[in-house]
Amino acid sequence: MIQHQFSIPSKIDINKLLRDNITFPNLAADKAENKLQRYINDHQDKYAYFISKIVETRVFNRSIKNDDYVCLNWEKLRDFLGKRYADEVRANLLQWNIIQCDNHFIRGTKSFGYRIHPSYVSKSILRDIFKVEVMGKKLDAQHKEYVKKYTRNTTYSNLKKLCIDVDKAITYVDTKLDTTISFLYDNIDVLSTTTVEDKMYSKVCKDISLLSHPTYSLTLVHLLKSKLQRNDNKGLTAFDILIESAYNQYDTDVMSISKIKNKQFFLEQPDTESRIYTNLTSLSTDLRQFLYHHSSTEKLVNLDIRNSQPFIFAAILKDYYKASTVLPEDVQEYINLCAVGTIYEEIMNRLQVEETQRRTFKIKFFANLFFCKNQHSENSKAGKLFMQDFPNVYRVIHENKAVNYKYLAILMQRKEASIILKTISKKLQKQGIYHNTIHDSVIVLESDVETVKNLMLEAFTDAIGVAPSIKAEVLAEEKFEASIAPIEMGLLSINYNDFDDILSIYLLSDEYCYEELLLAS
Repeated sequence: MIQHQFSIPSKIDINKLLRDNITFPNLAADKAENKLQRYINDHQDKYAYFISKIVETRVFNRSIKNDDYVCLNWEKLRDFLGKRYADEVRANLLQWNIIQCDNHFIRGTKSFGYRIHPSYVSKSILRDIFKVEVMGKKLDAQHKEYVKKYTRNTTYSNLKKLCIDVDKAITYVDTKLDTTISFLYDNIDVLSTTTVEDKMYSKVCKDISLLSHPTYSLTLVHLLKSKLQRNDNKGLTAFDILIESAYNQYDTDVMSISKIKNKQFFLEQPDTESRIYTNLTSLSTDLRQFLYHHSSTEKLVNLDIRNSQPFIFAAILKDYYKASTVLPEDVQEYINLCAVGTIYEEIMNRLQVEETQRRTFKIKFFANLFFCKNQHSENSKAGKLFMQDFPNVYRVIHENKAVNYKYLAILMQRKEASIILKTISKKLQKQGIYHNTIHDSVIVLESDVETVKNLMLEAFTDAIGVAPSIKAEVLAEEKFEASIAPIEMGLLSINYNDFDDILSIYLLSDEYCYEELLLAS
């Protein structure tokens, strides 16, 4: 039997919750107590499951913002818990203000969203199932049915060979949370406000960047302001929202660690042309250092393409101009700069941006060029220069965003999946080489680095005409023990290391489309 536990915020005591709220006024005291105890025994696992699903769903879907509602498929919940019980649990948790619902439902597109009520947001702890013979068996059956789909799936088989050093990983995230919470409490006086002053918040972001230990990310200033104005956050301060965000990030990390530890692997692909989403793609970048192969003493190495997203777009350019015998000069220049990994430096030089601002510029470059509406691109400084120096490249960007500015992001993801999954991964599978993919990078054993690297170079050369620059990073070298320096972007500061994470978070506003476009689960 797989070890199943529920992740429950520590402020929620389900036994006490049911005892305080479930009553049988028409029964004598002794009979009412007996019936209450039977109710608790029979149903506490159902309440724990519902709450845990809210916490757990963040692991599957990284597109959920830190304090946002998570969508739960109501029909699946009813099938699992029973229609009457699921309805009763939901109604009670809402009535008791343990959870909140966004009341936003679109048939066939979006399920209702739920979140833990801010009053109960706290560090989650793993609680054992009360009735293992009932709930445990149902969860085992559910897991076995899921695994059955992937019996002959090599990607899933490779995923199952991953292990994680749980003790070190938990110690790491505990320290990360404690450092973040301590910092927020040290700044409670300036953060206990329902409005955010730019200068004040900028100083808070700068101060957290000077800490000697890793911290969880602070909410971007424009998102923080937006959250404070929402009706469902009425009465909350910036401090409350930042605390909730830190706990949600921590819970996601703990659940990710727990799922790998307990061999509860998942593999989802919205359609055959899209990216795949797994425990590995959902694992925070700074937790990858604790991964290892279950039967090999070799280190794991991540092969990452430099300037990967601009380089992926180069493949789209090749498709667009495939009828041309000679590529336009600016298109060829763009492709060459991406291939050697200097596209950002080149644009920075032309804009006279200092090297110290490279990572900041990298995010702004993407946000203002690839993943926003055309009018935003054309009004930005980087966009204007790009239009001038790379007119034929920009034409392709403009055309792909003309009808729907989100389309280009989707197209780039599909092109990436075509090369990484349908070409590189399939060849590695045929050769029996162990690997896992993280969107645009490939994790392999140290002894296979050169073989896989050459295969990646070949695949991208075939698709684009030039080979990319590939960086090999050993995961177990514990690069994140020191302070994780945040990205400074004027009034925003975020402590993410992986560019996909940084970009994804930054693009969460009405002006930008979010980099991961998944339907609600």
